[in-house]
Amino acid sequence: MAGAAPLGAGPELRSASSNPARNGTVLRFSLPASGHVDLRVYDVQGKQVSVLASGSFGAGEHQVPWAGNDDSGRRLASGVYYARMQANGVTQAQKVLLIH
Repeated sequence: MAGAAPLGAGPELRSASSNPARNGTVLRFSLPASGHVDLRVYDVQGKQVSVLASGSFGAGEHQVPWAGNDDSGRRLASGVYYARMQANGVTQAQKVLLIH
């Protein structure tokens, strides 16, 4: 697959700290080298609901909280959402189940 890297060789979006998430969760990712990271949340229709991170990050482990809200601060409905991270030419996604 284009843009894919062997496990541990490139940027890696790790499991959310709480999934299913009741009052939000923390998304974790690691970078082998510094670079730009774009981390966004989408609904099942593919509509972007939240930008969690977009900027430069150093090499290493990182954590970004998501409270289960959209970019306007409104609480999102219970359901399935997808966290998508793009970093250093690699795109990874993870399903997050939000329940209230």
